Order: sequence, then structure tokens, then C-alpha cells
Amino acid sequence: MQNPLFVEQCAEEMMARFSNVEIIRGDRYHPILALKLHAYVPPESVCERQFDITIPMARCGGYMPDACLAGLHIHSKVHGLFNHEKTIIPFCDPVEDTSWMVKTVRFYPFYQSDPDALIGTSYLCLNDPAGQPTTPLALMDTAIDYLANWLPYAMNLAVEHGAVARGEKPGDSAESVDWVDHLVEHASPGLEKKLLELAYPT
Repeated sequence: MQNPLFVEQCAEEMMARFSNVEIIRGDRYHPILALKLHAYVPPESVCERQFDITIPMARCGGYMPDACLAGLHIHSKVHGLFNHEKTIIPFCDPVEDTSWMVKTVRFYPFYQSDPDALIGTSYLCLNDPAGQPTTPLALMDTAIDYLANWLPYAMNLAVEHGAVARGEKPGDSAESVDWVDHLVEHASPGLEKKLLELAYPT
């Protein structure tokens, strides 16, 4: 159950910053399922010049202190350039099935309405080490920062997780191998090569 005052304040914050914000309403237990931002213009580091963004709201938003927002849907593929080569930006994963959305319905009630409609979007999974955002506006700030600086962030992650994966830094080696694999999963050949060189230098 969401705190109605909290989720309405979240919507108002978004509308004060961005135009074209649509509120996707639910029921009395979950008054706001998601917020949709139409025709958003991303930073210059993104090839696409505009797209829609949907932010699913947390099921217990405003009541549970850990009811955070993990990511958002971009209604387009999301590309950047690396050495003049077009690549999908790391962690902007193309949504190809709904299985993971079905599993997260307990956190995001938006996914119980029509998850099939989100196939073809890109899911930008955001992990903020300083603290996971709990409001859509805070999530958008994290997303904008990541999209503006995606290349140095990707390179830093490759270096950090590569060192853990190789046992040169403390941490879960297997988990860091998974991070590196995810980092390069949809990358162009040139970017994949660069990130793997940073993670596993010879």
C-alpha cells in the first residue's frame, strides 16, 4: 500500500521540473502506479534526441523506508558513441520478455497491469552507491547523471569489478564477474573489447 500524500508529492515534484508528465493511476491501495515523462530530451552523450520514460512507483512508497526505485523504462533503444562506433549504452538493457517483471510485481504493482506493453523498451537499471532513490525525481537525477557520463562510469566499473574478479581487491569475485558480463552484454564490439581490456588486463 502506498502513502497517498507521498506519491502525490512525488508527482508534483516531477511536474514542477519537467513538462509532459503523465500520471498513471491505480487503485485506492496504489494511487499512482507510474509516472510517464513524454518527449524527454536526454544529454548530448545519447544519440537519440528524445524518448518517453516510464518510472514504476514502489508498492510501499512513502510507508516503507526501503521502498526504493530501481530503474526506469526508456521507450527506445539507447545508444551512445565510442570511438565513432554506435553502441547500446551499458545497463540500458532491451526488454525482451516479461519474466523479470512478473517476479518484481511484489515491489512494483505497475507490472501487474500490462507488462507485455513494455517489451521493446529499454530498462535502465540504476544502482546509486550513495543511497538508492526513493522518489521519481531523485531517480531521474541519477539517470541524467549516468546518461551524461555513461562512458567514464562504464570504464570505472570495468576497472573496479575486474580487480575484484581477479582477486586483487576484496569482494565477491563471482558477483564481479557477473557485473563485467552485464557491462558488456549489449556493447558494440569496440566498446566490449575496451571494457574487457580494462577489467582483465594482460
